[in-house]
Amino acid sequence: MQKNVLDYVKDQKGEMYIFGTGKLGLAMKDYLLLHNKELKIDGFVVSDNMKKQDELESLPVYCLSDVQFKEDDSLIVATSKEFFPEIIPNIVNDTVCKNVYVLSFIDEMCSVIVSKLIRKGISLDEEIIDFGLFKVPNLFLLAKDDIGTLVTYACEFVDLVLPYLGDESMIDEGIYEYYGAKLNKGDVVLDCGANVGMFSARAASVGCDVYAFEPAPVPTKWLEKTKSIYNDAINIEPFALADEEGKTQFYLWDECIGAGSMTDKGVKGATIDVNMTTVDEFVKRNNLKRVDFIKADIEGAERLMLKGAKETLRTHAPKLAICTYHCFDDVSALTEVILEANPNYKIVYAWKKLYAWVD
Repeated sequence: MQKNVLDYVKDQKGEMYIFGTGKLGLAMKDYLLLHNKELKIDGFVVSDNMKKQDELESLPVYCLSDVQFKEDDSLIVATSKEFFPEIIPNIVNDTVCKNVYVLSFIDEMCSVIVSKLIRKGISLDEEIIDFGLFKVPNLFLLAKDDIGTLVTYACEFVDLVLPYLGDESMIDEGIYEYYGAKLNKGDVVLDCGANVGMFSARAASVGCDVYAFEPAPVPTKWLEKTKSIYNDAINIEPFALADEEGKTQFYLWDECIGAGSMTDKGVKGATIDVNMTTVDEFVKRNNLKRVDFIKADIEGAERLMLKGAKETLRTHAPKLAICTYHCFDDVSALTEVILEANPNYKIVYAWKKLYAWVD
């Protein structure tokens, strides 16, 4: 498992500087101080021709040539990769600084999200984050050493948290409520691929009754924490969803807990046996009188889930928010299954999702 910036700073003995005074540099300062408020950051560093101020947020700003790095000093590069060809050759050599750390993707994601939340006045010091609209476990603290969890957690924020706070600048896969696919109080919601429970938390906070489907053990551990916030509003269902019942192999990925799949993607991780069911059988077995919303992000099994939900689509016409990027023909294949089950659906496509509803 790769090292992250929090591990890196634990080992540093000398002075520590952040290279970059842009959004990423400031975000890295916020991220490091969240995890260690006693951490001493000795200043920001910029290229010699880029210095515009002597101080930034109470820390000095230095030109690179003005800093005489000692043996144990360290430099964290927190700037856009587009500047790397110019910056990195000037930094990574023994005559400048021996200890240089370049941020990974997950370092960048976590630091930017943490900084956005802090600067919106949201406290990240407790084990639960309260956004006002809903609450989730604070895995920035609880899982700070687990990169596989942080990757998914950070990615969920850009689509499932920040847009609700008015920040759509980082949307990737797409929000889950769009056009006619909106949550309403009292809805019965199937969260297919619940993972740590971000969407389940949103639905529960609206006043929905949520069935959170998650067969993988690590995300289920965090999903239990989400459930504990909302108690009986979230029901954890340890099933993979497809077009038949039985058992199936489930492939896990060490580097991202959100990438568990019934399809072998050739990624490094364990293979486990999990129980598999269909939406129609689940609805029948649990005597659900209504199903109002189905959200699905299940790593390529979306079409199988929909094939196993045809009766539910025909009878209950739930609103749908389905990922469309796992297979090259997802848009056409998913659309075909939905309209075959219920031709009354209206469907729109945005970002990497399909949204459907019946008026």
